[in-house]
Amino acid sequence: MKINQKRGFTLIEILVVISIIAFLVSFSVVTLSGSRQKARDTKRYSDLNALTKAISMYHLENGFYPIADTVGGDDFEYSYNHLDDFIGVLSVDGHMNISLVDPVNLEANGQYYFYGSFPAGSGTPGNECNEDLGDYYILGVTDLEKFLDTDRPNPKNFDLSCGFFQFVQNNDYFTGNFGGK
Repeated sequence: MKINQKRGFTLIEILVVISIIAFLVSFSVVTLSGSRQKARDTKRYSDLNALTKAISMYHLENGFYPIADTVGGDDFEYSYNHLDDFIGVLSVDGHMNISLVDPVNLEANGQYYFYGSFPAGSGTPGNECNEDLGDYYILGVTDLEKFLDTDRPNPKNFDLSCGFFQFVQNNDYFTGNFGGK
């Protein structure tokens, strides 16, 4: 006597396989999203490094830092709202080959580059930088997406709080330099 067995998968087996596949897909989407954020942050670090070098070259050639095209009473210029911003000036003057833009570059998201240049001894009353340090600039990015304080190559990299450095202490990453008189 021959037993008639059907070959195939049961409904339970199929549901288990589908749920495992769904879990793996959702896990990979979350991982990919985090990787994209970290890649954008890495680009921001690279851009700020290139901008720092371009600003230094500009200063060496001209004897002063590029003038920030500020709006209203603000002391900083932001990369999201200028077609001819500080980044464009550095490109046009030949200090950079390309115009850099934050990967997100939206005021609403709070992700953009900022820049300010200040004369020697400037700052808020009672918090001026020593005039002997000379003119200075501050360059930074407002919001990193994925990096934690411990991941940053140079976490909160400036402990200087004189002058206008006090206003950028809460931003994720900034740099700056003093030029001689």
